[in-house]
Amino acid sequence: MTGPSPDALARIQLEAARQEAREHQRRLMQGLGKPIISFENHGYRVVCVGKEVRWKTWRTFPDFLFDYIKVKLTSEWGNTELAKPEVERHRSSNGITRSACCSRPCPRDRMASIRPR
Repeated sequence: MTGPSPDALARIQLEAARQEAREHQRRLMQGLGKPIISFENHGYRVVCVGKEVRWKTWRTFPDFLFDYIKVKLTSEWGNTELAKPEVERHRSSNGITRSACCSRPCPRDRMASIRPR
């Protein structure tokens, strides 16, 4: 029995190099953890987290993360944290609060002052 032809061997090596490059790019974007399983389907972003599948019309992956953390930490936990003075809150609740302020739509009267003339 003979091995793969030189042409087939070259194609195998090329595909292996391409896969290694894709994995390197993924690690640069996502880190060393498990790969993010996410795709779009009929206008919805579908994201798999462990054995859980979630879908919604998130525009970006950070949109998904903010939604997901609210579900996992619960509004009860968030409201309890918000009732505390800022210095006593859990670090993640302060980050969520700051991020939420930045993600709110800008009021129309402020938009006029931001737009280029």
